[in-house]
Amino acid sequence: MGEGARAEVRPPWARARAEVRPPWARARARRCGSVRGVGARGGATVVGEGEGIKVCRMSRTLIDGSISRLEFEYLVGTAKGLERRSEIHELGLFTTEEMRLATGLSRDEIPAAQERFDIWPGGRPDREPNAPLLVLPYPGGRHPRIGFLEGAIDPQRETKFSVFTPWDPNSYVVVDVPEAIWSNLGLTYLAHTHIDTIWTEQGIELEQLEWVFRPSGELTIERTLPNRIAFGVTVQRQKDAVLMEMWLENGTDQRLTDLRVQNCVMTKMAAGFEQQTNDNKVLTSPYVACRSESGDKWVITAWEGCHRPWGNADCPCFHSDPKFPDLEPGQTARLRGWLSFYEVSDIQAEFERIEATGWSGNRENR
Repeated sequence: MGEGARAEVRPPWARARAEVRPPWARARARRCGSVRGVGARGGATVVGEGEGIKVCRMSRTLIDGSISRLEFEYLVGTAKGLERRSEIHELGLFTTEEMRLATGLSRDEIPAAQERFDIWPGGRPDREPNAPLLVLPYPGGRHPRIGFLEGAIDPQRETKFSVFTPWDPNSYVVVDVPEAIWSNLGLTYLAHTHIDTIWTEQGIELEQLEWVFRPSGELTIERTLPNRIAFGVTVQRQKDAVLMEMWLENGTDQRLTDLRVQNCVMTKMAAGFEQQTNDNKVLTSPYVACRSESGDKWVITAWEGCHRPWGNADCPCFHSDPKFPDLEPGQTARLRGWLSFYEVSDIQAEFERIEATGWSGNRENR
């Protein structure tokens, strides 16, 4: 694969759903803006025909940052006349270097892996009308932020997952759960390098983990810290929402207090949500929403026990950050979270609808 090749891949545990651009697509990328006719017959670009109907097609390829955009124009001819139709296909693109970082494969191994796993642009299945939202572990390789990169060096993928929007199969938000955990002991966990945690202060490096796919379709992850504080996250897909649950167990012999969690939703890769501003956010508790540039689409998140709704314009991202109750030794607490998409302007009415679903609720600690 050449230096300028771009592709989208995911690591070995997600290769079945990977999408990459094969060699012929790389060559077309170099002719950005080229116009193509398909299947010329007698001067017409016929791509389909049947009794009483013929369809002609022309296409144009454009590269817009990390997006490959294919514009198709169709001319449909019948005895009743001619009708024009159009469609746009968009593919997320990753560079070869990003592929290497995400998969651990060398530059020479990547083309062979594409061939072995039969990875090609049209290979991704379409989402069925009543299917759950598409949720995949975030592969890494590309930073999920636009700005404030110095505040998230070497982001770990073990806490991050991608949720694809229902209106654009190539747009997604990256959810980081948990991004950070604080306690009376100090910064107890951080999913990237920024400021010292209680572990980096001691020169202790935490093992990198990966999400686990459950037969039910859920994603789960569990971690036990050196002092036996343990936490885990479960991510469950639904048709209209993603339900999350985070648990925290006090395995120490001391009471834990001030258990604050930072959970982040990053919008860099969601088309129309890349604006580095907080003017497009509605910050309530527990519901926090981010509005698209067009004004008619929203991404919404919420967490039980929300103590700080906020947004960071530079990243850009937004938060509904929860707080666990104080935990005695051996005690476990659980909190539920929500993420969904919305396509109407009345966001307050949508907050009320979500609340009426009963997604949240007080759970007894155990």
